[in-house]
Amino acid sequence: MDRLGLRPYTRPVLQNAFHVTFRQEIKSVRYADTDGYGYDRPIRKFFEIPALGTVLLCTPCAGLEDLGFVDRESVVVAAPDEVVDAVQWLDKAPDKAQAIADRGRTLTSRRHSLTARARQLTECLAAIDAGTFRGSRWRRGDFCVETVHQREYLVS
Repeated sequence: MDRLGLRPYTRPVLQNAFHVTFRQEIKSVRYADTDGYGYDRPIRKFFEIPALGTVLLCTPCAGLEDLGFVDRESVVVAAPDEVVDAVQWLDKAPDKAQAIADRGRTLTSRRHSLTARARQLTECLAAIDAGTFRGSRWRRGDFCVETVHQREYLVS
């Protein structure tokens, strides 16, 4: 469509249709794979896929476990050449696959939803306002805010 000059991504109606279709496609499958497009950082799909109740198969990004994702508990880590084997393993263990999907959905809801991000940002802004902010980071699924007065405190 872009090549025809229709510019679908500049039209909100077409963008919305794309996003609805994308979400429906992910919801309709048991497993979805992403590699982060070669970036070594978490991209949107690392959160969207499990949030929709689909098992995320992925090449891990930097800090995947610090974000709370644990291989074969809330995500399945699989290099591109291992995806077929991972799907076969999941197909042979549907209860395990469902448990991974459920844990991934719970994790994204509790730690990576818009509500969770708002809470995390509020804590950072409060520390900045108080003049005590020394940084923030993820550690084993918890969002940590470092302050001047105390080494760290957990937000999540």
